[in-house]
Amino acid sequence: MSEADTDVRRDAGRSHEDLTVDDTGREALLAVYERLQIDAAWTVWHDDGFTWWAHRLPQRIRVEGPTDVDGLATRWLSFETAALRGVAVADGAKSNSAAIAAMELNRVSNLYEVHLDGDRLGLRGRVYFMPETLRFRTELFADRALLAVTWAERNADTLVGGAGKLSLAPGLAVDATPHPTSGERAAPDDMLNVADAVFQPLGQEPPRNAGATDLRGAAEVLAGSADDVVGGSDEGLVQASLSGTGVGARVAIRAQIGHPSLGQGMLLLVYLRPPALDAFEPGSREEGQAAIATAETLNQAAWSMPWPLLHVGAWVGDGGSERPHRVVYASFHPNATLTQGVAEALAYDGIGRAHRAAPLLIARDGRPLS
Repeated sequence: MSEADTDVRRDAGRSHEDLTVDDTGREALLAVYERLQIDAAWTVWHDDGFTWWAHRLPQRIRVEGPTDVDGLATRWLSFETAALRGVAVADGAKSNSAAIAAMELNRVSNLYEVHLDGDRLGLRGRVYFMPETLRFRTELFADRALLAVTWAERNADTLVGGAGKLSLAPGLAVDATPHPTSGERAAPDDMLNVADAVFQPLGQEPPRNAGATDLRGAAEVLAGSADDVVGGSDEGLVQASLSGTGVGARVAIRAQIGHPSLGQGMLLLVYLRPPALDAFEPGSREEGQAAIATAETLNQAAWSMPWPLLHVGAWVGDGGSERPHRVVYASFHPNATLTQGVAEALAYDGIGRAHRAAPLLIARDGRPLS
């Protein structure tokens, strides 16, 4: 039994009155709970958050902090969504084929991180916030949590049926568990229709906030950390190479780019070329495997470290036989969620992400980390 399963069984029957987080953390959790319109009958409350069932798959939501980050009391909201169990493992570790399958899923989603934990595959995301940003960040977070559980409910059976094609495992199964007191949820929650009813239609038209796709502010933010900012609102793209990272960092923000299921939106890309990859033949299989391992390291750091970042995407290995491999972070923001200032926030996030990642990829004396 996993830790999450144990928590659910232990805490059955509790209410939000049993939360032990501070007032700001409580306010954030209740805001998420309300935005998702969760039914109390399909909820289990914990000390630091809650687990809920939109249908078959539980989603764990929690709050962390406050922790002092650069002199500011910072908190994080995180979600973990169950999807599959019985993923191929070898000697207690995930197989290379399972890691590649997870990376391929991350490559097309750009909304959260597809994550392997033992023999389980799930979806997770993490967002930092402060009292001043609580309302905006809880909305962003709740939307991502909903998109994650919607995708998992819709695609888990397909992934199990295609286990051979995805190089996972013949024993793969949907990671469904019943609510400890209400049992199995027979009918899916209406919130699982929001992606089709709201996000997808709004992705077919310009954002309602006319200034949401203005990239001039993002260009100004990037100019503070780079000398070669190119592009702008007319091109629908702004990008820059960051100085002083030691990992060949480049940040790009694209406006009105298409997503396979949500229509148009804005995309943040952060490219890194870790020095450790220079030890391999460019475009080789070994270089590709090293890039995947590097991406996994960066994803775990973004999930667990006290970094003021919006982990609503994932690092992936990127490259091929025709060009050197690198690692890329991609985060898609649907038109339905775009507001004034989003591009600037993504520029700050891209710069911070590159500078936070760099020390993990380069030793203090400049040698590549093994």
